[in-house]
Amino acid sequence: MEEILNFFQQEVNNLIKNLLEKLMLEERRIYLEEIEDYANGFYTRDLLTKYGKVQNLKVPRVRNGGFRPAILPERRRAELDLTSAVITLYVFTSKISRLIKVTEDEVRSWKERALSEEYLAIFLDGTYLPIRRNEVAKEPVYLALGIKLDGRREILGFWVIWV
Repeated sequence: MEEILNFFQQEVNNLIKNLLEKLMLEERRIYLEEIEDYANGFYTRDLLTKYGKVQNLKVPRVRNGGFRPAILPERRRAELDLTSAVITLYVFTSKISRLIKVTEDEVRSWKERALSEEYLAIFLDGTYLPIRRNEVAKEPVYLALGIKLDGRREILGFWVIWV
């Protein structure tokens, strides 16, 4: 069970990493529409989250150095608090809809991805994670995990049922 939860945590970290990278790219596109500058590749950094450490996060940069993604905390050791990041982005009301679209597209593409035709076994389980909605409470997260014929694991889906 612990191995499955560790795998689930790693998959969540990968989802967070991919989503953050796409959001930061969109932030840079918005920045370049307003400021005369040029994209200038990426640098990597690690980021602490409530779900573990996200490693080798590709952070976009610009040639003149005036761009900093609003979604990332300033310090390298700071923990990413998604709530405060969303509030920070909410200040930019004209831009938030573009960032929400990026998020929705990323989630939709993951949900609609092609699954293998055969699995050796499928496990359905759940765990309680602390989730903040007006207050922090532990809510069940249901998980479907498939084991492929070659032994590799794949998260088929996960659901949070709002109580």
